[in-house]
Amino acid sequence: MKIIAHTTKCLQCNTWNTGVDYCVHCNSLINAKMLEELAQEEKKKAYANRPKSSADRTLERIKNSQNWFVKGCYIVFHSIWLAFVSIVTFLMALVALSPG
Repeated sequence: MKIIAHTTKCLQCNTWNTGVDYCVHCNSLINAKMLEELAQEEKKKAYANRPKSSADRTLERIKNSQNWFVKGCYIVFHSIWLAFVSIVTFLMALVALSPG
């Protein structure tokens, strides 16, 4: 029985490598799993560093307002929204668990 080693082609220099995570010729990363993890990490950093939308800035300003009426309205509407989402989530779970 013949065992075939896992070979990977480097995308930078087109060198075939056997059983290594980095290219033996140009030292670039060639392991698919590590490349995917690196891409996910870069996406997370880009998402964390994105500028806030105007809606996010407005809600933050209302939430941290010094005016008690504005802050109270925010709390009331936020509570109503939270209750609505909770009820809808419960109903969706109930439908998903029902037979048929």
